[in-house]
Amino acid sequence: MGMAKRMLEEQQERAAGRGFANYPDGPQLKEGDKSKYYNPEADEYVPKENLNKLSKNEQIETMRYWFFSNYENPVDSCPYNGREGGYLYIYGGPYEANEELQTAFGGLTSDDAINDLSAELEEICYEWSGPSNDPSFYGESDDEHFDFAGADPYELLCEELCEVGEIMLICSTSPMNERHTARLERILYSNLITLMEVYLQDAFSQKIFSNQDVLKRHVQKSGRYNDIKFPMSALFDKHDTIDLIVKEELSRHLWHDLPKTAKMYNKTLNVTFSDHSKIEEAIGKRHDFVHRNGKNTDGEEIALDKNEISNLIERIREFTAHIDEQINPVKANEDFF
Repeated sequence: MGMAKRMLEEQQERAAGRGFANYPDGPQLKEGDKSKYYNPEADEYVPKENLNKLSKNEQIETMRYWFFSNYENPVDSCPYNGREGGYLYIYGGPYEANEELQTAFGGLTSDDAINDLSAELEEICYEWSGPSNDPSFYGESDDEHFDFAGADPYELLCEELCEVGEIMLICSTSPMNERHTARLERILYSNLITLMEVYLQDAFSQKIFSNQDVLKRHVQKSGRYNDIKFPMSALFDKHDTIDLIVKEELSRHLWHDLPKTAKMYNKTLNVTFSDHSKIEEAIGKRHDFVHRNGKNTDGEEIALDKNEISNLIERIREFTAHIDEQINPVKANEDFF
């Protein structure tokens, strides 16, 4: 199955799951009667195959009821980060009204009804949040979304670094033309930076979400949350969702921005980074590999020496080992190579 088809099916499944859900403020569906939508104009449920028989106005009101039962204006539920200039969509999103309506009702209601309602909703808000009162979003336990206990970020990183080295060894003995070899080397070189980013994020997240005192120190001292605003009436709700707020904020952080990442590690975990100037040079080269197809701003192809990959593997290993020794002083002394 192609990626595009899988994405479409997942999107349709999500929309269908929401469409057949019980509405919090309206009449509830009976068990086993989940394939209907509520029509507030007639105060009755309509099977989805009969939606096309409704008048345009009834279709709009049915879709409107469904939409407001499953999406919220972020101003009402999401914290706002003035420093980043946007809402933190801790309940899912952002969602665009037209896309969600097309996914849920395309082929079931008229295009005119969908477009008219979409235009109306976009005047209220262009990007919507998921529902803050949906218990399924939180899972069965508070820790379900933040289960980092099973994986060791440093061990995983070292395994991945070894695999990159093994691929390089295989390529050196395989018959490949020069251009194919150069392209593969650029891919592997870029992947090394990605592996480092994943380690930095996972190691940091593991520490703050496994210890409430560390999480509190991060929120208070990192400076990332100073501009988040919400009404006092939402204070207790936001306290209950602090993990979600932090998780969303960390997902926005550019972990390859090593100066900023170093400050966050130091303020939260009292961890210092070793010299990373050479790795920053590699990050700059990765940028050109990924965004300019291996060429600099002058259009010249960037040469990559075969030894640069093995050298970068070693630099990343040493750089992250220095971090991990401070986070886990006993474990990080082991040799994974």
